[in-house]
Amino acid sequence: MSDSSAFSPNAEGIATVVIEGVELSIHAARQATIRGLTIDAISNAMKNSEPFFYFQNGEKLMGYYHEASNVFVGVGERITTVISPRNG
Repeated sequence: MSDSSAFSPNAEGIATVVIEGVELSIHAARQATIRGLTIDAISNAMKNSEPFFYFQNGEKLMGYYHEASNVFVGVGERITTVISPRNG
């Protein structure tokens, strides 16, 4: 795990994963597991790409897309989605 990722308790005392200062949602954690994306891959995408805004379901979110690793990270109050858009 990178230096900018950590397990930390939330307000309820439940352990959460925090990447680049942003909590990973349960949904995004499931997506990462299914899609084979590591915490380091998510962190790398957030650290090494320019953030941009996009809208989903009327909500303004921040996105990060790292072309070299083909990882997209969507961030609202938490990391809400992680995908690898191309299949090779």
